[in-house]
Amino acid sequence: MKKQLLTLLTLAGIATALPKDSPIEPWDYQKQLGHGFDVAWAEFKVKIEGYGLDEISAMKARGFKTARIRTNLPADQVLFDILDVRIKDCLDSGIVPILAYQGGPMEADPSEANQVLAVEWWRTVASHYADYSHRLAFNVVVEWTDLMSKDANLINSFYEKVTPAIRESNPTRITIYSPKRISNPEYLNEMVIPSSAGNYVMAEWHFYAAGPSEDPTSPKYWTTGTPEQKKLITDKIKFATDWSAKTNTPTWVGAWMAGNYNKGNSTLMATQIQFADYMVSVLDEANIPWCINTIDKFYDYEQNIWIDSMQTLRDTIDGISGDPVSIASQKSSNRPECIVTGNSIQFEQEGIRTIELFGLNGRKILSQEISGSSFEIPAGMVKGVFTVRISGTGAVFSTKIAR
Repeated sequence: MKKQLLTLLTLAGIATALPKDSPIEPWDYQKQLGHGFDVAWAEFKVKIEGYGLDEISAMKARGFKTARIRTNLPADQVLFDILDVRIKDCLDSGIVPILAYQGGPMEADPSEANQVLAVEWWRTVASHYADYSHRLAFNVVVEWTDLMSKDANLINSFYEKVTPAIRESNPTRITIYSPKRISNPEYLNEMVIPSSAGNYVMAEWHFYAAGPSEDPTSPKYWTTGTPEQKKLITDKIKFATDWSAKTNTPTWVGAWMAGNYNKGNSTLMATQIQFADYMVSVLDEANIPWCINTIDKFYDYEQNIWIDSMQTLRDTIDGISGDPVSIASQKSSNRPECIVTGNSIQFEQEGIRTIELFGLNGRKILSQEISGSSFEIPAGMVKGVFTVRISGTGAVFSTKIAR
């Protein structure tokens, strides 16, 4: 197959460099993505200058598998000097890199001239990375915004133009397409992936990219995780899974956020944890991989350490927590003396203990060290049944608390 492609490309007068590894089928590629982060390593000056391999190593150590590398820079040697290092670092570290383009001036002004600029951006970038591993994927646009976002026909027309420009040099690389209205899955049915794309395609969609909202009129409303609020999430997932089944095209979620970090960061941490716990649960149940928007909310790239205040939330979303914790297998007969009443735990003796709470799906949603003789589930957490693990002086046990 590679010899045939090489012959065709040579006859067409196109660069013949091909990746040394084999093409990856879209459904297999989807399975490789897992949990990841959106990253601004090639987007904002401060993030470009603050980038280091330690950040990728930290991701890998916590079980994250994907970096969605966004960029809005011109397709020139400056960009390649930046991207080459980051993409190679990802590939060498076992992190899947997905290159996502911001779209340039085309999104606000979808003139023919601006569309040509975007097509040529991808032609240049695709050619540069033609011989890179197939684990690198091309996400045609981060999300559709402004005027371009409103017109599916305009978007589909652009896809018809940009796809051949990518396929000239990358006939078997996974190329990812997104629907209109800021990658809203409700509009996947209006998206047409060009036949020139071939079989190596996926779709990207996202929701809650700027976090949940406390506005009851918002389509992203979330406070305590009521059935109605959860349905806002599962309805979107159903749009995607139905479309995926109908078109035999795998999808992934390119961005979601647990708090309103871009709008004041006023969401209670307990609410963020509960929201994240539910999002992880339902997306994983649907076998849809995803990336969190963005890693710099969790990782201090100046100090090269995870941010302490975000540790519990990170534990809820990370790749390691992707598999539920089995509390039963970790019980101990050395049970500390305590009394459980409602959402309160009272110990007979004071001491330093670690309290961990797990949701019904077995994922950790809270970890807190206490010094004293009592613990209360923080305000803002939804009502329900939690599994509690208490560690202290070698003792571990579990119990149920009905909040």
